[in-house]
Amino acid sequence: MSGDPFEQAPNVIFEEILPELARRYQDAAKAINAVLAIELRGKNGGSWSLDLTGPPVASKGIEEGADCVIEMEADRFSTLLQTRKIMPWLKAYKSRKINITGDLPTVVKLGQLLNKAVKKEKAA
Repeated sequence: MSGDPFEQAPNVIFEEILPELARRYQDAAKAINAVLAIELRGKNGGSWSLDLTGPPVASKGIEEGADCVIEMEADRFSTLLQTRKIMPWLKAYKSRKINITGDLPTVVKLGQLLNKAVKKEKAA
């Protein structure tokens, strides 16, 4: 990946970057073993699902039965994603700036996948 993959628009992150990272780092993706969904409000908003229960599959919209649904403003998502750390996500959750329905540990596992990918990309 050239440049910073996490500075892309949310649709690119969900439709291209996250599925590619899940394929590259299959061990971390398999540890998630869940369907994640996100709904972003505002400019560049939308909703996407990422199924990591088998080969990674991204789709538009909130998949019925998603294990974890994250809701927030699109600009907050971009800021949080660029921090590369899980603690700002947890702080935003505790202060109700993001809403998570379902399995919170799934978000932590997604953060671990992203951190692993970033570390390996920087080392390359």
